Amino acid sequence: MIPLPRRAVDPVETSAVFAPTIQAPALARRWARPHLGAWGVQGPSSDVLLVLTELVANVVRHGRGSARVRLVCHGPVLRLEVGDDDTTAVQAPHPVAPGHPCGRGLWLVDNLADRWGVDYAATGKVVWAELHHFPQASPRWRPAPGPVVAGPAGSQRPERSGGANEPDGARVDECGGAQRG
Repeated sequence: MIPLPRRAVDPVETSAVFAPTIQAPALARRWARPHLGAWGVQGPSSDVLLVLTELVANVVRHGRGSARVRLVCHGPVLRLEVGDDDTTAVQAPHPVAPGHPCGRGLWLVDNLADRWGVDYAATGKVVWAELHHFPQASPRWRPAPGPVVAGPAGSQRPERSGGANEPDGARVDECGGAQRG
């Protein structure tokens, strides 16, 4: 296979706001699918949708205000950002007892995303995750040269504090997020 020439492309982005209801994660997935398809996002799109579900579900369950979602596709990197009005620090992923119905959301994000972190501001926070995908070979999409730079200087990634048993499959759990199992 002959590699495609590397050309810089402008990022493509879209955003939406979802009310903090139990339906918000499903609505966010439904909203994101056509954008991902139009942008030629290939590869593990179920991982992208699972990460999006978890981040939106965390706003519904733990945040304050609406979930502000932004998708940015820049070459082979897809960045998902979900913001809310809560300034409380995000807890690091941690072990969860087998059979406990909640607490695996950020653990899933940590294991599925290539990078993730939190940008804090006086008015709230944005939790972001970056996943690499395989853009379709079209004149509009070519891999961008060099790495994508993370968020502003205030970006933080909570330290890992362990793992949990990885369940199989994916579904929405009673905590409002996605769960494998």
